[in-house]
Amino acid sequence: MLWMLPLLLTSCLERVTGEEVPLDSRFTAQPVALTGGDDTGAPAHREQEHREVLHTEEAPPQPFQDTEGEKISVSGTVSSEATGGVDVDVSVVDDAAPGGLVRAGKLKLDGPGDFSFEVPVSIGWIQVAAFQDVEKDGPSENDPYAESRFEVQAESVTGLELALVLGGRTSSSSGPVHKEVPPPEPFSDVEGERVTISGIIRSERMNPVDLDVGRKDEAAPGGVTAEGKLVFPEPGAFSLDVPSNVGRLRLAAFQDLEQDGPSAQDPYAELEVEVGSASVSGVEFDLVVGSRDEGAGGGPEHVEAPPGFGSGQAPPPTGTPTQSDPFADIEGDRVDVSGSLVWRGDEVVDLDLFTPDTSAGGGRRLLGKLKKSVGAFTLSVPVSLGVLELDAFADLTGDGPTGDDPRATVRDITLTAGSVSGIQIVLVSMVEDAPPALPEGGGTDIEEEFARTVGGGPAKKQTGEGL
Repeated sequence: MLWMLPLLLTSCLERVTGEEVPLDSRFTAQPVALTGGDDTGAPAHREQEHREVLHTEEAPPQPFQDTEGEKISVSGTVSSEATGGVDVDVSVVDDAAPGGLVRAGKLKLDGPGDFSFEVPVSIGWIQVAAFQDVEKDGPSENDPYAESRFEVQAESVTGLELALVLGGRTSSSSGPVHKEVPPPEPFSDVEGERVTISGIIRSERMNPVDLDVGRKDEAAPGGVTAEGKLVFPEPGAFSLDVPSNVGRLRLAAFQDLEQDGPSAQDPYAELEVEVGSASVSGVEFDLVVGSRDEGAGGGPEHVEAPPGFGSGQAPPPTGTPTQSDPFADIEGDRVDVSGSLVWRGDEVVDLDLFTPDTSAGGGRRLLGKLKKSVGAFTLSVPVSLGVLELDAFADLTGDGPTGDDPRATVRDITLTAGSVSGIQIVLVSMVEDAPPALPEGGGTDIEEEFARTVGGGPAKKQTGEGL
């Protein structure tokens, strides 16, 4: 250790003179704070001037406005019972496109009235859809709506008529699928204690049964307030729950053979029940054709009318074809619906015409009745109906459509897309052919015994001849 002391005394590298020596500025400089900055070294925030940008409503693109070349005019009229603006969408029909349409533009009208736009010459099939956007959510089943498809060739298209119909969207080719809504159950909105009404419904036919429930009220139209409906798949036992002490009810049971509400041609029965605090059992309905006219009746009155106007009256089996117009009271454009009635018989076929209508009994409204011979047929149908349905039957016994009549139904015939052709209405009997008669003899005893046993008849050896 002693030998290190001289080294420490002689190893000083800098002499202290007492003079000040300035430090290197790189080690003494302080950072300069920028306005709004921080000590992270990131770029300082710069205040931006706020500018308010006003929203400007721009008109939608006009139909084919970006398409060059020769064009022709399409014009027509939009009619509606409602007031307010009308949107007119124009599209090119293209089966390869999603939904089968390619949007080409839109017109916005202040209200129903005349319209016109230009399209490229010979562009082919286009669709024009007009609607009043009541809820501002695009075309829906709650909006007055109409559409038309037509082919554009070398000449202008004029006189196009679009009659807006509430719910027309559901019957169009591009509209939402209609969903059948069940009728309200009796007293579904009434709370509290309930009792049961039960019994049996009898009928010679095995068609579905409607049971209308109404409450007696002298102040109401017809003396009855409608409280709801039940639909049973066939006659038989039934029951329903109603509020206790609800008072006097009218129950009407019927089989709606022509889907037009209860009429004189339907098996029908009605009765009144006093409902207190206890359940009611043993209620009996015997459905009889013609009882509708005998009861109190709260439904539509039957009106006699000639064949061809949907009176619901069953025509005689010897009826002749009728060519009357069931749409004589409906104005506007029409389209042809054509096809063939196919059946092996030679009797005249009843052709009933319907259109979907949720306010009508059974969800569709009877438009009329025609008699047609087997073979080709053509109907001229108003476009404004939207959808057509056809029920055909051969009334072999002259008592209206029954289970023993050959029949056929064609639904969802869209009228807004132009003429419809190639419809095949093939009548088919709903009754199975009777089994062949069993042999009366000619075979061996064992063969005859087996045949009679299978057929349910008594064996010959058990009918007095002994064993």
